[in-house]
Amino acid sequence: MKSNNTDFDKTIESIIDHYPQGSEFDSHAILEAFIKRAEPEYVKQLTEHKDAKSAFKTFHSRIGKALNRAAKKNVIKKKLKTDNKPELRRSLNIKGYESYNHVWIKF
Repeated sequence: MKSNNTDFDKTIESIIDHYPQGSEFDSHAILEAFIKRAEPEYVKQLTEHKDAKSAFKTFHSRIGKALNRAAKKNVIKKKLKTDNKPELRRSLNIKGYESYNHVWIKF
């Protein structure tokens, strides 16, 4: 049985709570913190997506969706460039590859 969004969102928001107000972080930082603070839950969640074409990508997109829900609740916001498009930052993903992901600012 898959975990509901409410519990999952609470976990993500508890990670965000550890960032000082106004600080910037990217999605990969939240993922890394999730693994450090809730490794058994990470493994459980990842296993639930084992039949997906890419279990990591499928589950990690769930973290991105939780961040978007946190933004709707004014917990965080996407950092915008001067053209009002979201700022993307290159950082290492869980597999050690560089990829672009959103930059967030904590309210």
